[in-house]
Amino acid sequence: MRIVAISALALLCAGRVTTERVRFQPKGQQGALARDGQSALVLRKKNSIVMIRPAGREFSSGWRPLFVVGMTNLTRAPLEFRVPTSKPLKV
Repeated sequence: MRIVAISALALLCAGRVTTERVRFQPKGQQGALARDGQSALVLRKKNSIVMIRPAGREFSSGWRPLFVVGMTNLTRAPLEFRVPTSKPLKV
């Protein structure tokens, strides 16, 4: 009976999934805002406005979060958008 109880407890602990939240820390000309419980980072420049926010409220620990990026071009000229590359995350 003791073995069954220990096995059941081990299964319960192994199946637990933790979640994390994304929190933004604005730097320099950036601003942070929150709407409907979603935090976002906003950067306004001379020719554009860029906003980035997490796609969901929480994500599973060990997984990469997904983000939504919104951009507004304040000029009539084409705007080039690049994402800086970084080292891949080890999961």
